Formats: sequence, structure tokens, C-alpha cells
Amino acid sequence: MKRRCVVGAYIVKDNRILLIVNNRFKRWVPVGGMVDQDELPEKTVLREVKEETNLDVTIYPPVEMKGYDAHVTPLYTPFRMQLIKVSEEQEYIDFVYFCKADTFEVKMDETELDDIRWFTEDEVKCSEEFNGYPIFPHVRYLSKQALDFFKNGK
Repeated sequence: MKRRCVVGAYIVKDNRILLIVNNRFKRWVPVGGMVDQDELPEKTVLREVKEETNLDVTIYPPVEMKGYDAHVTPLYTPFRMQLIKVSEEQEYIDFVYFCKADTFEVKMDETELDDIRWFTEDEVKCSEEFNGYPIFPHVRYLSKQALDFFKNGK
């Protein structure tokens, strides 16, 4: 079994969540991609978001990052880690991050994406598909979790 590390960025702005249709998988997913060799996962988040949407985002860790000194650099803790079965031969180890954007203005990378959209909570939670592309249950669940996280004062 081949395994690769990937990141997923659930990006929120004013009670809306940004999802994309990656032209390889043909389904609604968070912005994300492969962690390059020697790259930290949070740097992958920032790079992939910029490449695919032209957005600058802020990553929010699920817990306050304390207890570090000059010898230790804190890394952003993902909200969740999950194993995604891509095929019989490949799985992704997915680091899931919640992020906030300052603007709704996105520029879609048409070489990688087929669609991009800011969803309301009702749209994402009640839709199994949108514009002909599926929204899998775990994407709906994590979209709701990200929206709820930012409603609670972040």
C-alpha cells in the first residue's frame, strides 16, 4: 500500500465555507494537496490555498499553543487526521486544518480545479451533490465543524 501525506483546508469567511472540485477526483473537497518532501503541513496549506484560489488565509489551531522554548518550534495541530482510501493501492494521510479568509474574492486555478464555491451551512449540510458533483458525508461533517468553530468567537 502506497501512502502520501496531504492537507485539507476548510476555509471559512462570514459563515460560508469554501469548497472546490478537484479535476482529478471530480467531487467537492476542501482546498488542499500533497505535502512536498521536507515541507511542513501548515506550509503546504498556505501554499496550496494560494496556488488554487489566490487567497491568503490564517490557520487556527484547535488548542492554544503553549509550553515552547528556544529549542522547540510549535507546529499547528490539525483539527483531525484521517486516512482516505484513494484506490486499492493508495491511501492519503490527511491533515485537516480550519482556516479563515479575509475576502470572498477567489481566482480559480483552472489547471487543477473544475469548480469553486462559497457554500452556506444549509447548502453544504443538506446537499449530497451540487452542480453534478458529489459532496461526501465526511466533507459535509467537517464543513459544519469548521463553521461551528468560527461561530464560537474565533
